[in-house]
Amino acid sequence: MKAMRKLAENHWSFNTRDLMRSAGCDHCSQLAIASQLDVPGLNDLLQEYYVEPDNLAITYGMAFEAALEQELLECLGPEKFQRPDGKDQFAATVDLMRAGVPVIYQGYIEHRVGLLQFNGKPDFLVRDDYELYFENRVLGARPIGGYQSQGKYVAWDAKLASSAKPNYLLQIALYADALLALGMQADKETGLILGSRKLASFEDSEIVPAMKAARADLAEAITNFDSSIGLSDLTLYCDTKDSCKVCEYPELCEQARLDSDHLVQVAGINRSQIEKFKLAGIDTMAKLAIAKDSDRPLEITVATFEKLRTQARLQNDYNQTGKVSHLVLPDPEIAVLPPASANDIFFDMEGFPYYPEEGGLEYLFGSSFRDGKFEAFFAHDRKQEKKALKDFIAFVTEILNKDKTAHIYHYASYEVTALTRLAARHGILEKEISELVSSG
Repeated sequence: MKAMRKLAENHWSFNTRDLMRSAGCDHCSQLAIASQLDVPGLNDLLQEYYVEPDNLAITYGMAFEAALEQELLECLGPEKFQRPDGKDQFAATVDLMRAGVPVIYQGYIEHRVGLLQFNGKPDFLVRDDYELYFENRVLGARPIGGYQSQGKYVAWDAKLASSAKPNYLLQIALYADALLALGMQADKETGLILGSRKLASFEDSEIVPAMKAARADLAEAITNFDSSIGLSDLTLYCDTKDSCKVCEYPELCEQARLDSDHLVQVAGINRSQIEKFKLAGIDTMAKLAIAKDSDRPLEITVATFEKLRTQARLQNDYNQTGKVSHLVLPDPEIAVLPPASANDIFFDMEGFPYYPEEGGLEYLFGSSFRDGKFEAFFAHDRKQEKKALKDFIAFVTEILNKDKTAHIYHYASYEVTALTRLAARHGILEKEISELVSSG
């Protein structure tokens, strides 16, 4: 789908990604609007930093959609599962709905409200007398017994994630609203087909109001944009890095933050704190690094201020000298750590959430030692995951039995949770893992 475009005076097109950006990042929308209004120098700059959206989530998401399409094709057959064909995809999609095709995939719908025209491609349009279902983790569609079709449709979109996210709800709300405008929206809940192989559906009243508010904000941003401004008047970065996941210019944001010494660089800072510092006249990392106690915004506690100022100093020192420095913070937990052992194990696990089976895949069990040695156990499928778990537990158990002063160190709770989950998944080593955890 093409991103936001100015089609004519007071007529702009947008897609689901544009609305996601608008709802989460004013900067992204401002750049898109300025680009279409051809602010001098901007498009050359954007072209220099343009990055085609391409990551594991996109790659595996497309594979997930393709798998679902194949499953529905095998379930329904080509007559009941069709895709619009021809140059005018919107007209072809409407024709398929009017013809009563039970499930339409990769359809194309349009809907104009005021100056904004939405263009979107719902993964599946399901006729109102059919329902989607999973059986043995395979997607199917079947007629609803005793239900008389009204010739209306429900939009379903496939998402690899295991739960519904706010951006996804904006997207399916756009589909529901467009179908309603066409007179083709069934009186049923719009839904998501999740990567966990589960269905999640939502009433229009749950999702459409938020979408309409976001759409209105986007229209207002276009209407109020000052077309006389120049490149130097534009902000070239987001205040947080969250929106970079749906932005085509993340490297531009990153460079602009560095050039402006933006506070978002400070590790552990959040958007609210950044705004409070700015109101107090502290708008760069360097300024925060040298801030006095009397400069602290009243809304930020003394402890938080000191923590962020210290972090800014460490990072600013690195920018000035190129040398990495660190500070060991006072922590009562450190005082009760056992004495160091040459055989202490520093353990880290890595998981792959896009693995096609439920629960993802724990693909790396890594152990580092004080002498720099690294021991890794890898897995590429469930069978190897079970073997890696067994080999890792045997490996660390042997070390701990030989050296009673050695311990396993890990960060946060992920490793304990993951090991416990794996023991239950594979039905092995539950007692051994429980003993490891309880013994510290």
